[in-house]
Amino acid sequence: MDNNISFTSLIKPVGFGTFHMITARMPKSSYVAYPWTLKEAASASDVFTKSVSDCSVYVISDGQKAKMYHICPGCDDAKDFTKIESDIESNFDLANDDVEAFILGAKPPYKVGERSYELFEKFEKFTEKHNIPTTILKGGSGERAFAYSSTTDTLYIANTEKFNPDCKEPTTPLGVLRNWFDKVVIHPKDSVTL
Repeated sequence: MDNNISFTSLIKPVGFGTFHMITARMPKSSYVAYPWTLKEAASASDVFTKSVSDCSVYVISDGQKAKMYHICPGCDDAKDFTKIESDIESNFDLANDDVEAFILGAKPPYKVGERSYELFEKFEKFTEKHNIPTTILKGGSGERAFAYSSTTDTLYIANTEKFNPDCKEPTTPLGVLRNWFDKVVIHPKDSVTL
């Protein structure tokens, strides 16, 4: 294992037109569909999901393959999170230096209830426990769509929300993310671009 890898993922906010062009080239088996449980998680070099509102999305990659979990906070898997943890641990060598993750989604408790944030925080605790480099995009409004390509090591994000008028930097890539999410923590291994 090479400890000198400078493995940098790009995080790219895009419009829905661009998002659909990107995902149109991905196989249907890469799509994480409703009802958004562990059973629908997709593992491939490229993965994507749509219609993310109060759900949490967890993307983990080792640089070769990725797995995307789009989990509804009301489903049984969210309540018994150990099933999700076991699935991640059985699919990835979490000690591998190339493993990284993204946690995306959730809605503030005042909008839909505590379960949305509780599920998101379970993913956060899991990555902390395993010391996985992770970018976190939490809360916010709008309906989101996410796609990750292992080939280009890029996370694409689309959102129905345009811009928050109170944001001081709405046209920078990081400003766009701050418009879309309440909490934006970009891991040093990652960078944001348009």
